[in-house]
Amino acid sequence: MTPYEREGSNIKGLAHIYADDIYYVNRKEYVDWAIKALTVVRSVWCTFSGEGESEWRESVHKEFIKAGITPKDYLDFVCSKNLKDK
Repeated sequence: MTPYEREGSNIKGLAHIYADDIYYVNRKEYVDWAIKALTVVRSVWCTFSGEGESEWRESVHKEFIKAGITPKDYLDFVCSKNLKDK
């Protein structure tokens, strides 16, 4: 099923009980998040000096946290809007 949003629409009746574990993301917000993440990944990739660089990995980790693009941040983002609340 590909849900779509129509202005003023709500989930009604029995469909509401099936929406408990279904989340949605606005396409523009998703694209914006992806662009932000890819921008950070590109910038840190340019600083890569070789395998085994623990200092580089630590600095990249800090950049990801600062930019809000860690795996946890991604899950929080895609699970922030529950379809049943729509």
